[in-house]
Amino acid sequence: MDTVASLLERYYIENLIETGSTARVMKAVRSLDGKVFAMKVAKTVNTITSIPEEILINQELMAADIKGVTQMHEYAIDFEMNRYVIIMECMPMDLHTYVSRRATPITEEECCHIICQVVKILLDMQKVGMQHMDLKMENVLIDPLTKEVKLCDFGHIAKVEHLWTDSKSKGTHIYWAPETVKERRFYPTRSIVWQVGLLAYDIIQEVPWEMYKDGNLSDLTFERFTCGKAISFIYICLEPDVRIRVDLYRLLQTSWLDEKNNNEMICS
Repeated sequence: MDTVASLLERYYIENLIETGSTARVMKAVRSLDGKVFAMKVAKTVNTITSIPEEILINQELMAADIKGVTQMHEYAIDFEMNRYVIIMECMPMDLHTYVSRRATPITEEECCHIICQVVKILLDMQKVGMQHMDLKMENVLIDPLTKEVKLCDFGHIAKVEHLWTDSKSKGTHIYWAPETVKERRFYPTRSIVWQVGLLAYDIIQEVPWEMYKDGNLSDLTFERFTCGKAISFIYICLEPDVRIRVDLYRLLQTSWLDEKNNNEMICS
C-alpha cells in the first residue's frame, strides 16, 4: 500500500470542492495523464490501527459493481498522523450546487428523474446489505448534461442485516427522521425513505430548516409544486411513524415514480 506522501506526489490540487469538520474534498489532477479525480483527505479523532471503515465500504461497493456510486481508485493511510486519503471518481458537481446555480427553478419532472435514480441506487446498495445513512443534496452528485446522478460519501453506512443502527453521531442531523431524533436509531429500510422525501422536497422548494424540529414537518407548504403526485410522494416518505412508513421498493410503485419507470421502459 502506498504512503500518503507518495500518493500525493502523483497528483496536483486544482481547487477545494468541500470542507467539513474532519475532511476536505479537493479536485485533483493526476500528473501522469491529466485525468481529473476527487481527493478526500480525512482526519480521524481516534487512533487508526487498521483500514478505516469508509475505505472498506468503498471496496465492498466496488466488488458489488454498483454503478450509481462514486468509484474509489486508490487510497493511502497515515497511521502516525491519523489520516487517510481516498482518490475517487469525480463528477461535475453536487445536487445543491446544481440547483442553486440554475437560472430557472428545477421542474418536478426533472426532480422525479433524479429521485428515481437515487431510489434505485439505494436499492442496489440495500441488496448487498448496506444502506447510506447521510442522504442529502451534497452527497448526490450530478452531471448537468446527462442528468446522471451518483451517490458519494460512505462514511456513514448501516448494515441492512441489523434492524436498526445507533446513530448518535452519524449523518446530518437536519435530515434525521423522527425515530432517529428521538431514539437515536436509524432503520436501514425505513429511515432512509424519510431522507428521500426531504431530498425530493429540498430539490424543488428548500426545506424551511428553521421550523424543522424533532422531525416535525407538519407545516410544510408546497408553493412551487404543481403536481399532486409529487406532493403525495413526499407525504408518503415523510410518514412520522417508522412502523408504517413504506420501504424503498414501495416508493418505486408510487404513482409519481411508477409513471417515470413506465415511460423509460416504453422509450428504451
